[in-house]
Parts: sequence; C-alpha cells; structure tokens
Amino acid sequence: MTGLHRSTTSGLRLSRRRPTARTALRALVVAGLLLGGLGGVAPALAAPEVVATAHDGYGRMVFRWDDPVRYTVEIQSGNLVAEFDAPVPADVALVPSRLDAYVDTVRVSGDRRTVTLPLKDDFRLKVFTLGGGVVIDLLGGPELAAPAPTPRDTTDSAPAPATSAPAAVRVRTGNHDTFQRIVFDWPRSVGHEMTRDGTRLTLRFDQPARLGVDAILSDLPDGFTDLGTQSGDGSSVFQMTVPEGANARTFESGPKVVLDVTLPDDPPAPAVPPQDSAEAPAQAAPEAEAEAEPETEAETGAETAPREETPPPGADAADTDAPVDTGLAPDEREIPVDAPATEPATEPEPEPGAAPEDTAPQTNTDPADTSDVMPEERPEVLPAALTDAPDDGGAPEDGGAPDDSAMTEDAGDGAEDVAPPSPPTSGSFVSLGFPWDQPTAGAVFRRAGYLWVVFDRFQEVDLDLLRRSGRGVVRTIEQVRVGPNSTLVRMTTAPGYNPSLRRDGLLWVVDLMQQPLRPERPIEVEPQLQSPVGSRLLLPVVEGGRVVPVRDPELGDQFFVLPLIQLGHGVYPARSFPEVTLPVTAQGVVVIPHSDRIEMRSSRSGAEIAAADGGLTLSEEDTRLQTLSTLGEGALKQIFDVPGWRREDDTMSFHEVLQDLQYAVAVAPESRRGQARLELARYYFANGYAPEALGVLRAIGEEQVEMVNTAAFRALRGATNFLMHRNGEAVDDLGHPSLIDVDEAAFWRAAAQSRLGHAGLQASVLEATGGVLETYPPDLRIPLSLVAAEAAIEAGDDLAANTFLEAARDPEFNTTHDEAAIKYLEGNLLASTGAFEAAMAAWREAEIGQSRFHAARATKARLDMEYDLDLIGADELIAGLEGLRFAWRGGDFEYDLLRELGDLYLQEGRYGDSLRNLRLAASYFQERPGVEELTETMRQVFDTLFLDGAANDMPPLKAIALFDEFRELTPTGNKGDEMIRRLADRLVSVDLLDPAAGLLERQIRYRLRGLERTRVGARLALVYLLNRQPGNALEALDKTRFAPLPERLERQRRHLRARALADTDDVPAAIALLENDSSEDARVLRAEIHWRDRNWAQAAQALAELVPAPPPGDAELPEKDAFRLIDWATALTLAGDETAVSLLRERYFDVLEGTPFQDAFDLVTATPEAGLIDIGSVGGKIRQAEKFRSYLTAYRDRLREDRLSAIN
Repeated sequence: MTGLHRSTTSGLRLSRRRPTARTALRALVVAGLLLGGLGGVAPALAAPEVVATAHDGYGRMVFRWDDPVRYTVEIQSGNLVAEFDAPVPADVALVPSRLDAYVDTVRVSGDRRTVTLPLKDDFRLKVFTLGGGVVIDLLGGPELAAPAPTPRDTTDSAPAPATSAPAAVRVRTGNHDTFQRIVFDWPRSVGHEMTRDGTRLTLRFDQPARLGVDAILSDLPDGFTDLGTQSGDGSSVFQMTVPEGANARTFESGPKVVLDVTLPDDPPAPAVPPQDSAEAPAQAAPEAEAEAEPETEAETGAETAPREETPPPGADAADTDAPVDTGLAPDEREIPVDAPATEPATEPEPEPGAAPEDTAPQTNTDPADTSDVMPEERPEVLPAALTDAPDDGGAPEDGGAPDDSAMTEDAGDGAEDVAPPSPPTSGSFVSLGFPWDQPTAGAVFRRAGYLWVVFDRFQEVDLDLLRRSGRGVVRTIEQVRVGPNSTLVRMTTAPGYNPSLRRDGLLWVVDLMQQPLRPERPIEVEPQLQSPVGSRLLLPVVEGGRVVPVRDPELGDQFFVLPLIQLGHGVYPARSFPEVTLPVTAQGVVVIPHSDRIEMRSSRSGAEIAAADGGLTLSEEDTRLQTLSTLGEGALKQIFDVPGWRREDDTMSFHEVLQDLQYAVAVAPESRRGQARLELARYYFANGYAPEALGVLRAIGEEQVEMVNTAAFRALRGATNFLMHRNGEAVDDLGHPSLIDVDEAAFWRAAAQSRLGHAGLQASVLEATGGVLETYPPDLRIPLSLVAAEAAIEAGDDLAANTFLEAARDPEFNTTHDEAAIKYLEGNLLASTGAFEAAMAAWREAEIGQSRFHAARATKARLDMEYDLDLIGADELIAGLEGLRFAWRGGDFEYDLLRELGDLYLQEGRYGDSLRNLRLAASYFQERPGVEELTETMRQVFDTLFLDGAANDMPPLKAIALFDEFRELTPTGNKGDEMIRRLADRLVSVDLLDPAAGLLERQIRYRLRGLERTRVGARLALVYLLNRQPGNALEALDKTRFAPLPERLERQRRHLRARALADTDDVPAAIALLENDSSEDARVLRAEIHWRDRNWAQAAQALAELVPAPPPGDAELPEKDAFRLIDWATALTLAGDETAVSLLRERYFDVLEGTPFQDAFDLVTATPEAGLIDIGSVGGKIRQAEKFRSYLTAYRDRLREDRLSAIN
C-alpha cells in the first residue's frame, strides 16, 4: 500500500481524505496555502513523533513528519514492513511494549527509512493518512479488558483485576521557573516509592501500568534524559536521569502522584508539610489539596461510577490543566497520552475495520484516543488564577451561571484561597480591554458555559489586569493556547452577563452587562446550491481574519472560529445544517462541524464553508429558502448537455459511436442533415476534439444556412472557438442575440473576453455563472476554471479565485501544463494577499514544471517580486528577464516582458537598450490596444536625450549613432529642427565634422524649405570648408539658393563661396566676389587669399586696410590689431618693400615697445647690417613671428566659444 502523506497546511478541516477518482469538483482544500497572509492557513498542530496505542480490537501506530512523506506499507512473510522516503522522526523502541499483543520487536534500517515489525498473529492491515500523520492499523487484535471501577472515596490502594494488558496511565509535565513537575494521573490511589542513585532517579508504583512517558519527551528541558518504564510482577517503574545537583520530591494529590525536580542553582521548591485540616492556609503544599468529596456526589451515587475522562466544562480538574487539584503551577501544560483502560471514553470509539479509510477511529473525545491521530495539539492553558469556583458545563448560552453544587471532586481540589468577588449589582457592567499594536480581528461567543474571546494575532494576555477589571462579574479567566498566531481567552461570568464590543483605536473593549447574547449586525448566511465546487455556505463578510481551529479543552471536539475586524458583526439567529452548525455570536463566526469533510476559509471577499469530496449537504429547507431568496433570478440557464453529448454510458467505444454519427450524416435526408451534423459536432466538442467540431460546424454554416443564427449553433461554435483560442470569434458567437439570457453562454463569453485583456472586468460574470462547470468533464472544466481563476485574482476576489482553482485541481486528469498553471496562479493569489514568501515558493514549483509557458510566467513573477522586496537589484532583474527573452514568444508575456525591460533600462539610464526593447514591443504588437502609449514613451525618451540634454552625457559618437538608429523618432516641425541643430552644434564643437555634415545634409534634403534651408546651407558649407571639402561647400551653397535674402546672410554666403573658390585655386573668381566689399570679413578674406597665393604686395595692401592708426599717448594696440600689424610687416618684408617696412617701424615701434609683440616686430622690421639683408636669418625669424589670422581660423575660434547655429 503506497501513498503520500501531506501536511495539514493545505486546508482547515478535521482530517483529509485522499482524492477519489473522477471527483467532479472538490472543495477548496488548499485554502490555507492560498491565503497564507489572509487567514486561511491552519498552523501545523503536531510535532514530528511516533505514537503507538492499543485499542479494543486493533493496534495503531502513527508516524508524523513536518513535511509530506511518501510511504509503502505491507505485510511480507509475517512481518509488517513500512518504508518511507524520509527518516523516521522519533524513537520507535517503545512500540513493542505499547503493542505487545501485536508485535515482539522492532527493527529500523541504518538510514531510518524502513521499519520492520514481526507480527504475533495474522492481522489485517489498514493504512491511511489522517490529520498530518501516516496511520497504520493492525486489525483483529484482542479486546482490552477494563478493571472494575473503584469508588471515589477509596483512599487505600487496591489491586487491579487481572487484565490482558496493564492499564494506561497518563503522564504530563509542566515547566516552572525553579522546578520541573511531572504528574502521573492514576485513576485511583497507589503506593509509590522514590529512590536515587546519583543522577538516576527511580519511581516505583505498587500497581502495574503502561506509563505514557512518550508524550513528555519533547517537553522536558536539557538534562532530563534516558526516560524508561517497566511493568510487571504487580508493579510499574519509571526511571529518569536528572541534572547534576537537582533535588527531587514526590507527593500525592488525590489519586495522582506528583514528582517535582528542583533545577540546579535554583532555590528548592517550597516545603510542603502535610495538613490535617481543610482550613489550612492557601500556601499549603499540594498534598493538602485533596479535599473531601462533595456530598452531592455521594448522595447521587457518584461514588460507584467510574470517573469520566472529560470533566464537565466548568470544572477545573487536573485533566484540564487548571491549576487546582494537583498543585500544578498556572503555566503548566498537559501532554495528552493514552487514557487509562479503566476509564471509558465519553463516546464509544468506532471499530476501525468498519470505518471508511478516512474515518478511522477519531470521534472518541478521550485524549488518549485522539492524540495519536489528530494533528492538532491539545490546547495549552496559560497562567490564570481562578477567582471563584468554575461554572458547570451546562451553563446556558445567555451567560447564566451553573449551580456550584454540581462540581465534581476535582473542581474543589486545590482552589486558590482568594476571597470570592462581591455579587454584581443590578445594572452594573465591567469592561475588559485587549490592546494591540496593529489591526486585529476578533470573535466573541459563548460555548459550554464559557465566554470565549478569540483574536487572530498572538499576545500574552495580562490576566491579572482582566481579573481586576472584571471583578464582580468575571468569576474565572484563563488563556488557552491555540497556536502561534492566535489568542484565546475564556472566562465564566455571573448569570445573565453577555458582551458588547467596541474599539478605541487598536484597543478592543469587551463590555459585560446583563443583556442577551446578540450581535449588533447579523451576518447573512447564504446557502449556495450551485458553484464550481458544489453546494456551500457563503458569508459576505469583509476584513475577515485568519481562520482559527480550536479544540475545546472540555468537550474535546474541534471547531473553527473566524475573527472579524468589522465591529459588531456576528451570527444571529443560530443556523443548523446537516453537516455544520453556526451558533449565535456577539462578534465573528463560529463553525461547529459534524463531519470531517468540513473546511472553512476566509478571504478579502468573504468567507466560505465547504466540504471536501463533493458539495456541502444542505437540507430541503435550505434549498427552499435559497430558492425563495433568488426568486426572479432562477437557476442557471444552460444550453449544453455535455455529459449527454459525451455518451459516457454508451457501451460502444468512441470510434464506434463516431462511425454511427458519421453514417447518420451520410444517409440523412437534406432536411435532417443539418441536425445530424450538429449531433456529430457536439460529440466531437464534448470529447475534446475542437478542430474536428469546428470543421463540422463550418460545413453546417455553408450548407444549412438557416441554422447559423440559432442559439444551439452559435453557442457550440463560440465554445469551440474558445477551445481553439480564437477568442475574438468566440466573443462574437457567444454574444449573439439568441443567447442573451443564457447563463452558460455568458460564462463562456466572459472567459473568452478575459483572454483578450482586462480579465478582471469579467470576474463578476464568471463568478455568478461559474456553477455551470459542475457538470463539465475535466477536459472542459479545467481550462475554463483556470481562466476564471486568473480573472478572479486580477479582480481581487480571493474567494472566487480559490473556488475556481479548486475546480481546476483533479490529480487524475491534470496534465503537467495544468499543474504548472495552478501553481503559477496560486503564487499570484498569495502575492495579492501579502504572503510573499509562500507566493515565491509556489512560483518556484511552477518553474521546475514541464510547462515552458507557465515556467516563464512564474520566473518573471518571482523575479519581479524579489526586486520589489529588495532581494535583488535592477541589474540582476534585467539579467533574469533577458534570460526569458526566448523562453516564450508572443502574446501578453512577450509584450509585457519587452515593455518591462524598456522601463528598467530607462530607469538605469541605458537609453539605447530601453528604446530597442520598446521598439520591438511596438513593432511586434502593432495591433495591440494601447501600443500607441508605447510609441509615445519612445518619443519622450528621444526628447529627453536630444532636447533635454541627456545625450550630452554620452560620448558624441555614441549620441549621433543613437540618433541615427532611432531617426524615425525625430519630431516634425521646429521641435525636430531644434533637436538636429543642437546635435550638430555639439558634433562640430568636438570636430566631428563628417557626422555633423551628414546630419545637416539630411535636414536640408528632407525637412527644410525656404529661408531656413538657405541658412542651414550656409552652416553646412562652413562645415565642409572646415573639413577641407571646398567642392562640397560650393555644392551646398548652390542647392540652397533662395532669394531674396537678408543682407547679412547673403554676405556670409558670398564670403563662404569666395573661400571655397580660393581653396579650389580659382583665386580670380574668389577676388571678384569680394570686389567692392569693404567689410572686415571681406578684407581678411582678401588678405588670406593673396597670402595663400603668395601675392605679398596685394596681401600687404589688404592688411593695411585692417590695421588702425597708432593709438594716442600710452595706449596699447589691441591684440588682434597687433597680430595684423606683424602680418602686414611680414608681407611687406617678403615683398621686398624696405621703404614701407622702415616707415612702418618708425610709426608703430614705440606702440609695441614693452609688449609681447615687440621682439617679433623688431625682428621683422630691423634694418639689415652693412646694407645687406641676411635672408636665412630673416626667414627663420619670420617663421617664429608669423601669426597670420585667417578667415577660417576666426570661425574656428568662434565655434569653440559658441555654437555653429550662432553664425547666422
């Protein structure tokens, strides 16, 4: 027998059944997983352990792990062999002693994965998973004989009658600040003796028993080791090693034996002298806590009845961990183990052989019988000093207090010596405050004589403060441990006192006054007969907290509590259904299940009560009320009969039926052929052959035109188009007027529409009509449910999302693609509720699945989440997303991926990569709605680069390359021209003349007209001249002619042409263009042309026009003029005009004296010695002094300080 044990974190219910084949739609068994942050998770309630227990007629072993474990269990040659895929979590050495009627020994393999037990007889085997454990039952064992009951007032030990196995004695422990307490719960008084040998302690009892020490092993502190027990020869022995230096003592409290071990380096436990009087002070030792039995029990014959294992709810017996009859400290916790065989359970345990596999004995409220199968821990009672005798379990729901005379003996043992509170006066009330530091949901209700207050967050409650606040009304109060994420406080009150709720900020206040138990705003309980998971109960609550599973310490049953943040919302009146009861509450919701199938889950959109393996059982009255409540709406109107169309009950094979239908089409008369074809198309559709069905429907459309506009045809063709992912055509068909009132068509239409985008808008329709899925086979139900679940998640409808995800789960039919899709959607749902770690875990499972599509989606979702949580940086996110570029192509995935990469690159300042990804998205998905926004984003990025100056931070070559790559983004009009102007200016400023010329050429060719074209043509000509391309400069000037021109622009273009002509050796034409032009630029240009032509006389004449007369007085000649004076002198010298040189020296020497130009001028104009000029010396000095300022040099200087566009 093989199986997979799953942990209880997948749902909230009493036990879990293994999924059955062909389950139509199971309830939402993974609500806890999906709603981790919302409150749908049941905490793991059992630690790893191995438990063995002998029952009447069978023996049971329970193996528990933290995580799911696969197993194989079988009987081979008289041996029970259990193999697990994880090591056995605890010691199994005690199994033979616990099951001595079934096995002799136990063997464990070296890797602790295989357990072998030789069997004593031919037992039958039953194996199942239940409540978080793998349960192995050996059926056909001996019945357990119970010893004769002992009267309660018997104080002397009496020998137990012979039995087939020793009685089981419960053992529990409590951790205290200065000592460790261990309590042996004997059903009657026994003699005992304690001895020590160093650190080894031995406690011998004078009656045989099976001492249940297994349950306390994990709760003992360090130093308490090597626990062992023996039983036989009329006695039983308990042994344990204690820490060095520890002291130990024992005492009796009624029939119980208490062992206290004082921890080393701590003061010893207080001495406990025996007391002879019931009037001893409250500080008396626990030995004195056993008081006389109440007379009421003796009068009613209680002395002859066996003591019940479960005390009345109001009784604070030792069995309920209250700090009474055994002297246990208030923080002591009971560890449940096997109950004594002499004590009957409150309900008979069913025979395992007669129980279904998932309902093996588990209804017994005896802790001994439930501890080895239930995954939940017994509630732990935290410190609570009781201020009065507890109420009886039969207290009325309205808060009436029971009669104290009904208390059992344990209720009176050890009551604290606290003065009883004064009785409340009429009309008085008290207020109990529960402060929190964050929003917290609460529930308040009555059960079994107690008032319960439950919150979905944990804190240690100040019970002393509550006790003082409730004086006169609150009689007892205690905190019960229900898990790490919840707080439960229960109390008994004076008769007639019930709660009202209010809040002051984050403080919850419970006002207790004489009033009926009622909520301020009753919650509507809505039976829903049709849903994707069958019938269920819906509660339209918002701000629901975490569902809290609670095991009643008194009654032993488990129920669910849903705390709410909304104040005053509770259940009234009480509602009862065949499988659940919802009692009246002042706040929140309480669900008492009558079946182990029941599950409850909470989400942002409401709460749901459902059942596994089929819908919740609702009575005829529920059905009638639901019908009346929906009068006018009616049941869902359907048009498909998919089960009938599949012909599952037909004895013929698929192909045989298909051949019959094809033959029917072939032989049908013309008047019947359309209908015969429709039957064939339906058969194809219902059996998952969508392409074939569409082909038949196309033939009907061509030949039986009269059928095209019928509801039957349109619905079938629309659904078939959906299965073919032709969603647009599906929406058209399913929106036909003939289907306007058909719910089933509305569901399919919404599913198709959701695939086209904005799925969340279709969620309400899908949820309202989703009940149609209940009759669909898996190959239709699963894909539709996945689409609907994704829409619900996008809309934030957690309850509907869970419902559709559960409808999609079908282990027998789910493909690997389905499994990956479910995990991916589970992650999305968890992320939407804030359970980020669980969401990423679900996505990782999808990533390793066999679906490339959903693996890619899950990877992207996980990477985005890790980035949002600052677990990875932008570079890691970009690298991860780039790795998905080719994981899946097309559709929303690739579009979203490219767009996100574009945004990330832009965020990181990588403009080129951003534009490339955005351009790919815009070009691949041109028909996609909203793609215009993507193009606009690209334009904005381009503007940022070349208008706002972001490109200035790039190397110029990279900037022009990026501009050329995305030239199509250049805006039209002045904005685009300005962009080009700025870029050209920058290129010229760094002497990148070729790319600048190309930029201006394209602007002239494609963008400019008229005067502006002529202006830019002059700039282009200058760039060509600077780049020594005079021919291109002349061409640029020729093709940008325009008339008339402003005088300044016309003169600039003439000068540029003259220089270009001169550079092409056409000096006469160049000089002719400058004739009659007396502007400074013309004079400089003439001088430059003659200088380059070595016409020194003409150059000197042109330069003479540029040099002003000597300034008067001591004024200096401007630098520019000084340079031109030296150029003039140089030209005269090279022209051999000595007279002119002498006159020039005489006129300007004093002006240049003392300036940086004096030496150069002196050199050039010096009189030659002996009447001869040393030509070699003059040439060298001229080369040193020559500083001729050409026309283009002046332009270069201007462009270094200004922009190209500034020249005109």
